Amino acid sequence: MDERIYSKNIIEFVTVSAEYCAFIERVPELEKEEFLDKIIKILPLLYLKVTLLTPEEPKKMDSPKNSSQRVCTRAFGKT
Repeated sequence: MDERIYSKNIIEFVTVSAEYCAFIERVPELEKEEFLDKIIKILPLLYLKVTLLTPEEPKKMDSPKNSSQRVCTRAFGKT
């Protein structure tokens, strides 16, 4: 298993992201002042957590032709 997914930065990012999502779901219930007070705190924190993530190395992409051939082989048993 990829140990990177359990890194401190990823765990913190996911935690803040979950908090943001839970907050957004509650927006209709909030007063304007409460919404503004919370959103001006959580958005910069979310941004910070994103900037602390290390970029993933891009994987070698298949050419469209090879990719479509593989899909056809899986689906129909032939190319």
